[in-house]
Amino acid sequence: MKSIDTLHLPHIDATLRFQSRLNQNRSGVPPSKPGAVITISREFGCEGVPTAAALQMLLETETQPWLAYSRELHDTLSSGPDPINEMRELLDDRSRDAIEELVDHLFAGKPTDYVRFKTLARNIHVLGALGHAIILGSAGALILHDRDNAFHVRIVGSESFRASRISEATGITVEEARAVIGDQNENRIAFVDKFMHGDIREPHHYDLVIHNDRFKAHDMAQVIVHAMKRRGLL
Repeated sequence: MKSIDTLHLPHIDATLRFQSRLNQNRSGVPPSKPGAVITISREFGCEGVPTAAALQMLLETETQPWLAYSRELHDTLSSGPDPINEMRELLDDRSRDAIEELVDHLFAGKPTDYVRFKTLARNIHVLGALGHAIILGSAGALILHDRDNAFHVRIVGSESFRASRISEATGITVEEARAVIGDQNENRIAFVDKFMHGDIREPHHYDLVIHNDRFKAHDMAQVIVHAMKRRGLL
């Protein structure tokens, strides 16, 4: 089945190179005020990827790119050099040490299957410290729950809406799509519970919960931007 839930960002390398150039003279200097970071959690079948892409279009400027990041992208990048590590070097020693200490504490004594998630969590903390990032899934809201510059969004939708969207995108039947939804949602809930001991369905983790049946991706992006402006994050 063709995936509808992978974040495709062909310009990620260019974005990272730009970010590095922009900050090349700031290595070792803590940012006075990091930019905002957005986390997006969504029920399987909701328009998380299109919403992240729409947010990039609304927020990026000629002088400030926004980087989108996801667990799927992390898994793709993990087969080669980790570009987020380059961005980690833009932080001052104190910030880098704080992140390493936090992540090491969270995963001390954990089994080997936690190693990949430990790297994912470290990368998300790096993006949270630098700002101007959109984090899709990956338990981002729980990982960055204590960051003042973070804005957490949850996208939900009726099963019928999500099943129809998956069916149209992949060619499977609506009933098959319903089965996929059940399996994927269980996997996401179990993933977050295993690594972060939290429930991604709990609304108190989020600043904003949006119903995808009623708002399409571009509309959701505009609502998110407006809410962030009201909070003083943009």
